[in-house]
Amino acid sequence: MLSNGTVELDAPESTLSLIRSSQTVAALKSKAPEHFDFMRGDLLVERSQNGYYHLGDIDLLLRSGANGEWKSYSTVLARVPVAAQPACGNVLAAADLSPTLAAEIPLRIVRAWLVEDGKLPLEKATKWFATRNQSSERRRAKPSPSLRAPALD
Repeated sequence: MLSNGTVELDAPESTLSLIRSSQTVAALKSKAPEHFDFMRGDLLVERSQNGYYHLGDIDLLLRSGANGEWKSYSTVLARVPVAAQPACGNVLAAADLSPTLAAEIPLRIVRAWLVEDGKLPLEKATKWFATRNQSSERRRAKPSPSLRAPALD
């Protein structure tokens, strides 16, 4: 997953380094004089395999209707390159996560890295993801956070 390298994104107070193929965080460094890395980018090679979580990964539990069986989906189980989406406005980078989730997942999920008021809103993880139900069935998600990420086309 690291063979495509990383991409550096500049935010007012920090530098965000994303793994190009997954668009998960490789490093998050302050712009303060000591350039502290909040993500321990020095361990990236060891942590780049399937099963290791990175900032930006997501786990979902979904079911059809009120009594359907819960199904689990995760971006950490089988890492394959995600589909980069255009970035504009306050969006530094965005990606459709469909390629790294199971083929039968009924949702399209886009993750975006945003800047709000000059900062990366890392404490508001629900803002990073936008979803769209691609099936004709009504689905329930667990938990069901308020998703306010970029609009889906």
